[in-house]
Amino acid sequence: MPLRLVQSDVFFFPYLYRNPVTGKMKGIYYDMFTAWLPYSNETRIELVSNPNHDEVPNESGVYEGVVGTVVNGTADATIDDFGYTPDKVKMHRYTVPQVNFGQSSFYEKEQVINDWTLASFVVFPVKIIAIILALIILVRAVEFARHMVQAKLNIPYKDEHKLTSSLALLGSFMLYLMYSSAFAGNASSAMTIPANTLQSMTNQLQSGEATMVLSDGFFSPDTIMELFGRPQEEINNFHIVSDLQQLTEMLCASSPQNNIYTYSLLYNIFSSNSTRSAIKCQLQTVNSKDMEYINNNLKSFAGLTLETPYPVTFYFNKKRFTNRQVKAYNKIVNKLYGLEKMDGLWWRRYTGKAKQTFSVRPASPAASFMPLPISAYNAIFVIAGVLLAISIPVLIAEILWKSKYVDPLTYDRLFNV
Repeated sequence: MPLRLVQSDVFFFPYLYRNPVTGKMKGIYYDMFTAWLPYSNETRIELVSNPNHDEVPNESGVYEGVVGTVVNGTADATIDDFGYTPDKVKMHRYTVPQVNFGQSSFYEKEQVINDWTLASFVVFPVKIIAIILALIILVRAVEFARHMVQAKLNIPYKDEHKLTSSLALLGSFMLYLMYSSAFAGNASSAMTIPANTLQSMTNQLQSGEATMVLSDGFFSPDTIMELFGRPQEEINNFHIVSDLQQLTEMLCASSPQNNIYTYSLLYNIFSSNSTRSAIKCQLQTVNSKDMEYINNNLKSFAGLTLETPYPVTFYFNKKRFTNRQVKAYNKIVNKLYGLEKMDGLWWRRYTGKAKQTFSVRPASPAASFMPLPISAYNAIFVIAGVLLAISIPVLIAEILWKSKYVDPLTYDRLFNV
């Protein structure tokens, strides 16, 4: 009789996956059960498939998926991992924790603002800009008043304006240097949108502005009703995607106008297939600190500590295996597949690289010194064009007014030309 291990339709590389060339099952979890196979008194492993991961029971309190398959004896043990819950522990024999960060959270893509606005080019605080403009206006007003007085009193005119013009030119040059240095570091850096809260996420899901994708049946009908405000059969923005690579690609394809969320274990997010194991975008957790909102509106999550690691385990059929056999499994796991070895040695063996998590992912640089795209200057070009267009008729009007009403000497004293 084979050792029947039940799994959902979700494969998460490198823990459990199918070799794309040979079609055979491989992975860290598969190796763990292979090492324990002699203690199970069986000679080979047979995988039993059930599409429903069933982390939670149905409305009647019955597990119909992977867990239910072990309870009814159709399978001997789960090769999917599960959290420790009182009802599951009572129904099964269970193993020592296998993964050190079974951390459940809602995730979304870290959105970067690509539309450059005038605010992108403001590198000084508003108060500083106001002070600079006020000083410039004050200096010019004082000069203008002084020259007006000189003209009224017929005081001989001196070329003092050359000194003030030189100082103004020097000050403008210094201001340019200050602005350009700050602009190089600030205006070309990526601007990210803060993570959504659970309340804003549920509002988007209920209004149809966002989509939820899951890798398996994490949510009960009550949970779906809380998140979407209507039963699953009436929802068109909720999808089950068993391929984790496809799921992460969907997350990376989301935009502020069509955000996509998922609820998953943290290590599942970084577990894609063996040929494309890297995530192409930055992900972030949805802000779930508002416990009052969770307790009042998302009661399915009231008992969970989102974004907090918790241990996960495998469940064995109570009638099929003894405590001694499960203890033998635990000894093998602790010796060969301890948490450090699993995250280090075995992960590298299958992936050829260090384990990817939020904490070790390379952070985006605070500033980028790549040239800005020409589209970033659209607003500035429009304003400059409008001012240039206005300046032409103003210049013509000024020339006509000067030639008819203004004495050349007085005009020169007033406007320093």
